[in-house]
Amino acid sequence: MIAKLIMNISKLNVGKVPILPLILTLLAFLIRIWRIEEPNALVFDEYYYAQAAYCYVKNLTDPNWVQPPLGKEIISIGIFIFGYNPFGWRIMSVIFGTLTITLIYLIANEVFHKPFISFSSALILTFDPFHFIHSRVALLDIFLTFFILLGFYTYIKHLKQIVKIKSLLWLILSSIAFGCALATKWPALFVIIAIILIPHFGRLIKSEEGKITISKPLINKPLGIIMLIVIPTVIYMLTYIPHFIIGKSLDYWYFIHKETLIFHLTLKDTHPYASPPWQWLLPLHRLPYYLDPYTGAEITTLLNPMIVWIGLPSVIVLLINSFKRDMIQLTVPFGFLFLYLPWFLSPRMTFLYYLLPADPFLILAASWLLEIIWGEKGIYRLITISCLTMVIVIFIIFYPRISAL
Repeated sequence: MIAKLIMNISKLNVGKVPILPLILTLLAFLIRIWRIEEPNALVFDEYYYAQAAYCYVKNLTDPNWVQPPLGKEIISIGIFIFGYNPFGWRIMSVIFGTLTITLIYLIANEVFHKPFISFSSALILTFDPFHFIHSRVALLDIFLTFFILLGFYTYIKHLKQIVKIKSLLWLILSSIAFGCALATKWPALFVIIAIILIPHFGRLIKSEEGKITISKPLINKPLGIIMLIVIPTVIYMLTYIPHFIIGKSLDYWYFIHKETLIFHLTLKDTHPYASPPWQWLLPLHRLPYYLDPYTGAEITTLLNPMIVWIGLPSVIVLLINSFKRDMIQLTVPFGFLFLYLPWFLSPRMTFLYYLLPADPFLILAASWLLEIIWGEKGIYRLITISCLTMVIVIFIIFYPRISAL
């Protein structure tokens, strides 16, 4: 009955827009916007990014030059409209975080063509404490996640296009999205590498006029690779226009990038909340963001253990299942692995929130496995429903600790 309900709702449209992702997106927005002004204080690294964003509003020098400017420029839009207050510096995170719900639905639909996977992916991300927290604070990682997902969605559309000009246009859009990701945080480089490698480890099967063919996408040709390098570089440079407007030179641009690289490669400082990547996927591993000593209100970021327990083996199985076979499905395990494994090579301390861009790919893989279990019917459908229910129950249980209630 639930499967039929999801199927029926997934077929409903408002004009040409499917109604199911709209419902889930609206739900995600409402639970994220509620009490967004709490706590009425700078939370964790908001201390750096909210203040840096305010400098963009006032045409001042960005004091946080160790990170690219785009994420802070986006935060500055909210501050410009609503003022320098918690609502002003967090509202853009709410908007971009909410839009990732729509994107994961669309990606699941393009990759798997299963309404259940699209629905469960969006549902799980909506009630994911990890994603929820970062959709409500002025940190850069939610913008990085959005642009990476947008890049993957447009990249998948590029792979699936039969008409060459449309394929080219989707690749241009994908390159722009990845350029925006790179201009938010440098780890987007890992994703660009993954995008270039995917065509070499999977087959692209297309159907045209009833004929099944194995095709080579544009990204697998020199022009495609050049586009994926040149366009992100141009986008990256464009985000520094506010710096040049206030009189900064290319020498200054070179200096801050040299110092940033040195900073990331040689930083030996420790932090009580730092943790190595192998700990991030442990049950209930957490990172405190905020604690009010008077009221006890807190914000503690953590992964939903259900997502990890189901998602991690799913990534491995999906990788084996799609390797050298299905290039489209290969984007999911590659997305997770290239956003997680490189952190094991990091010469500096790392933090749990670095995993946020990889989180949606873990959820996509988990939803893929849940759909397989669902298809077995009988007791297996009860198991699937129980898993999805537990995702929501865990969110409700931890809600006071992730929302400063």
